[in-house]
Amino acid sequence: MNIITVIMLAILIGTSGCARKTSEELYSDGVKLLQEGKSGGAITLFKNALEKNQNYLDARYQLAGAYLAEKKYELAEKEFLKVKLLNPYHSGINLDLAKLYNTLGKPDLAIHHAEKYLQDKAGSSDAMEVIGIAYRTKMMPRKAEAIFLSALKMEPGKLTVKLELVDLYAEMGKEENAVPLLEEIVRVSPENTRARQLLAGTELRLGKKVQAPR
Repeated sequence: MNIITVIMLAILIGTSGCARKTSEELYSDGVKLLQEGKSGGAITLFKNALEKNQNYLDARYQLAGAYLAEKKYELAEKEFLKVKLLNPYHSGINLDLAKLYNTLGKPDLAIHHAEKYLQDKAGSSDAMEVIGIAYRTKMMPRKAEAIFLSALKMEPGKLTVKLELVDLYAEMGKEENAVPLLEEIVRVSPENTRARQLLAGTELRLGKKVQAPR
């Protein structure tokens, strides 16, 4: 038996196995693969589940997540929008879209969906972080700074927002503002190698500025 025959036989066996399973079983197997980091296989199972039931909302939502894991962003967008169409009140779908549009470099759409999410989840630091990133993409650093600071008021210990602010301050030439943030991160999470390196580099650069002749 040659290799091509073996491959074809394996495909036929796999297809037959999928055909015998219910959409719920295919969904469950897909979620398991996705949790194991096997997003490619998960995509196949979610698509098979949807072939049996086009309105299987959870399968479509997980399919979008699997496409994200594979960096197939346009396909993820397509599935997220289908989920939103099927259930406009789906919890978190606007935040998912907002994050995706930031990844796609579409900050206005990111802001739109994040603000929609905030209408139902007022005080969400996650949504505020997304909006801050979008304004940073739009080259509006002062607006981004204000949004990030608001997000930290909502959730003072949010590490990702602090790191966004650190990067923003570096871009704005306000590295001295980044030092207390980095010191706090290192104090709370001493194992955070990136924060330790950023703090050391920032302090070194600030020290050189102080020592530089005027």
